[in-house]
Amino acid sequence: MKRLEETITGAIQSINNLTKSGRKELVYKVGRRINKVEDTNIYYLENSPTQHKVTLITETGSAEFRSNISKISDENDFLVKVSQSCVVNPNNINSIDFSKKTITFPNGDEVIFARSCRKNVKDLLSKYPEINVK
Repeated sequence: MKRLEETITGAIQSINNLTKSGRKELVYKVGRRINKVEDTNIYYLENSPTQHKVTLITETGSAEFRSNISKISDENDFLVKVSQSCVVNPNNINSIDFSKKTITFPNGDEVIFARSCRKNVKDLLSKYPEINVK
């Protein structure tokens, strides 16, 4: 009981610290292990070639886990859906090329955005003026 109490208290303190600092995290599960990635490290998430899995791309590497883009988009308000198979973190976008319909990240990766999501991408420019437009 004491150990359970300590775990719950620790979890509540962790949640309170996150809300006070304004930091957001993406939480995902691989097997029994729960992983957390701070929002500032996330570039984008896209559907994996493996069915029912998503690939997370960060500044330090990548990870693959079971989920889907719609669920991730709904659960994490700091991510923006740019196609049926991809969500991006607007804080880490280097540039947007509307003629090629691509979004470029600091690591050189490019993601194609859907025509149907063009309005979402244009809205990013007003919220994040540091994004370059090509």
